[in-house]
Amino acid sequence: MSDGSTTTTTPPLFSTSQDAQKADLASAEGCRQSILKRPFVQPEGPLPPDEQAASAREPRRVNVFAGLVGGGGPEGAGWLAAQIMSRKNADMNRFAFEQLDVWPRDRVLEIGFGPGRTLDWLVERASEGLVAGVDPAALMVERAARRHSEAIEAGRLELHCCGVSALPFADGTFDKAMAANNFQFWPDYERDLREVRRVLRRGGTLLLCLRAETPGRQSYGPVFSRDDVRDAERLLWRAGFGDVRQRHHSEDSTTLLMAQA
Repeated sequence: MSDGSTTTTTPPLFSTSQDAQKADLASAEGCRQSILKRPFVQPEGPLPPDEQAASAREPRRVNVFAGLVGGGGPEGAGWLAAQIMSRKNADMNRFAFEQLDVWPRDRVLEIGFGPGRTLDWLVERASEGLVAGVDPAALMVERAARRHSEAIEAGRLELHCCGVSALPFADGTFDKAMAANNFQFWPDYERDLREVRRVLRRGGTLLLCLRAETPGRQSYGPVFSRDDVRDAERLLWRAGFGDVRQRHHSEDSTTLLMAQA
């Protein structure tokens, strides 16, 4: 699938699933150590009056971005864990997909596609357009490529083994982009948001799907407090996005942040 270029094609054939898993685990440990050591850098600028009052009343909680990564991010989770996460996130992903409102000729990017279940819906809906996906885990890319081999051969789907920090696409390539339940794993939030904005056309849409904190409800994984969601909103503004809006799905504590490039 590759002619040696690193900008438009998926990397060459992977050696074996076992080799990919070992590489993923090594990468995950490095990612985990890096994330646990770095402090969360909050967006600059004064807080709105209500947030200033809240900050004065009680100490700031530990931000979800700083350390709720558990095993170091999805690139180290392995195929079984990724499948479990995908099943638990099924309702969240479906809600996010429907809110993205994909049209037949849209060009859509999914960041962190994992096993590739959401790619099924995107490829079906963007029937005359293009879907591209990026994921830093070689094992996820390998399995998703097998799952969607027909769409790849037809030129309707591209999969790339890379992270969000250096996307292999030209400026303004996509109409829409989405990231479901993986924003907490991004290496540099503001810089990476700017990179996503770069590959979106002017007026294009970015959708971030977050699992928000719900009083009285336990969560199996990382959740975003109200403070975290406000921080993410401000990061979107600082990265050059506009018209930042929230949408909620109360059944599974999903919060969507939608913004225009």
